[in-house]
Amino acid sequence: MEFSFLTLLVGLIPALFFLLLPAAAVIALQVWLCRRENKWLGLILPALTLLLSLVICLSAAVMTEMVTVGSTMILPDGTTVVGPTESQMDPMSGGFLTVAVLFLAFNVPTAVLLAIWLFTRSRRDLRDELRRMKAQDLE
Repeated sequence: MEFSFLTLLVGLIPALFFLLLPAAAVIALQVWLCRRENKWLGLILPALTLLLSLVICLSAAVMTEMVTVGSTMILPDGTTVVGPTESQMDPMSGGFLTVAVLFLAFNVPTAVLLAIWLFTRSRRDLRDELRRMKAQDLE
């Protein structure tokens, strides 16, 4: 059975809707929190996403370490080695790179939310400065 472009489009539109709707809701919530009088409310969502990414990275690091420590290696001469070898203990091995890539990937939402916070904060500071200048001009 061959799929046509229309079949692909019919399946893609609802999938995109259900993926983009939560993202749009989080961005709208971030903008709403940033516009409140308390300037620190806008840091709630970036802090939560940072904590979530740290939990994911720590769990990936623990799982990588468990796999490394729990590995058994059979050498060509028939002897069995249990535990990490010298090459597996290298900090620049695949486990470190995996955790680093996970950290960068899961902090993209943190960067977007912080950018929204910085943008609204700079606009608020500019508005407050203009208000003060106007008050000084009236005196």
